[in-house]
Amino acid sequence: MKQMLICLLASLVLGACSRNDFLNVSPNQSHIVPTTLEELQALLDRDQVMNGMGSGAARGPVPHLGEASSDDYYYLESNFSSLRPQHQNYYLWSPNPYVGDVVYDWDRVYEAIFYANVALDGLKNLTRSEINSTQFDAIMGSALFHRAHAFYQLAQIFAPPYDKVKAEATPGLPLRLESDFSERIQRVSVEDTYDRIISDLQRASGLLPELPVMKNRPSKVACNALLARVYLVMGDYGAAEKYAGTCLEEYAVLLDYNELDETLAYPFQQINFDNPEIIMVFNMQGASFYSINRTLSAKVPSGLFNLYKEHDLRKEIFFNVGANGIDFKGNYSGNTYYFAGLAIDEIYLIKAECLVRSGKVEEGMELLSTFLTKRCSEEYDYTYLQGLSEQEALEIVLEERRKQLVYRGIRWTDIRRLNQEGAMIEQRRTINGETYFLPANDARYTLPLPEKVLEFRPEWR
Repeated sequence: MKQMLICLLASLVLGACSRNDFLNVSPNQSHIVPTTLEELQALLDRDQVMNGMGSGAARGPVPHLGEASSDDYYYLESNFSSLRPQHQNYYLWSPNPYVGDVVYDWDRVYEAIFYANVALDGLKNLTRSEINSTQFDAIMGSALFHRAHAFYQLAQIFAPPYDKVKAEATPGLPLRLESDFSERIQRVSVEDTYDRIISDLQRASGLLPELPVMKNRPSKVACNALLARVYLVMGDYGAAEKYAGTCLEEYAVLLDYNELDETLAYPFQQINFDNPEIIMVFNMQGASFYSINRTLSAKVPSGLFNLYKEHDLRKEIFFNVGANGIDFKGNYSGNTYYFAGLAIDEIYLIKAECLVRSGKVEEGMELLSTFLTKRCSEEYDYTYLQGLSEQEALEIVLEERRKQLVYRGIRWTDIRRLNQEGAMIEQRRTINGETYFLPANDARYTLPLPEKVLEFRPEWR
């Protein structure tokens, strides 16, 4: 019954995807019949949809378009010419990128939202009792977490960067909060988008176990980690430090890179569930057309590669230098899929940044030094972390974010938020002798909603 239910849900959602869009189609709801807690849990455990894992794991709720639009890779011109036109448009930041291909970065994220809403609606028909309370609460908390995570991911691509001055008046996302496709939803503001993300996560935190039963399932630690990330994006550094600190109080294990074999094709040989740094597993949607993995087409810029100092183990663990350029091999997934989940290394860096921004420079550098001892050999020189101004310390922390969190779907979001603060990061790419620019705070840092959505809701243009 569980497998049949999952397959039926998948066919309904994908059918909706191909016919119209997740916001307007009305599949036959009478066919969706989760009637027990076990069946609802089975929906949320469909890793391919909810985590981007499993057989043919090219789906999931983490878009690849931010990574595809960032400055951490480039194409050889011969490889660029072989791309589909829509993928070429992504690479060159076209203001109108869509030319007929499915926008999976939208569809697959709303697919995860649909599953979460089915679970939440299913709970309304069940009774919470003393006997089932733990399972009932865990399912509700998991569904809320997954929905918040999916909305967050969409907001990094299809909503403008958060600006506390303009957020209430700036269009954000269409927020679907029910599984009933007859619901006619509205596109809310950026402020309301982030309010929903935060409220879902805060509710989920009170329902979930502190640590996950399995790393494909949410937990209280995962809620705190994601809240730290969300508040960082919003520029609320006090709240980001609070949630990062709470997360580290609950779980702070770092993987020691000194114990890894950098000669392996993929040094992180542990499967996702065995890597102690990982809080919750998500893999980025498959995007082989720009993959920076070994033997594939896109390459690592030398400017990024050269940021890693002498005796920094990441230079050999993350990268392979070949005759045709530099390839990335440092996926926490231990294979060709890009890990884009929640991990403790990110939380150390969030807290260090927030400490520095609040004037606690020495405390921030001490935390960063603790982190780097697990990334560098004994010969690494830490003296550059001493006697710094707040601005100098901040620049170092931000550079460490870029070096550690490379190819996790974070760089695009960081460029957006830092440019809001005056960083003036400009991107440029040259193809066939022509140079393409993406200035800081350009409107193209927000991708347009897919055309198939706007056909049904033209008022969202």
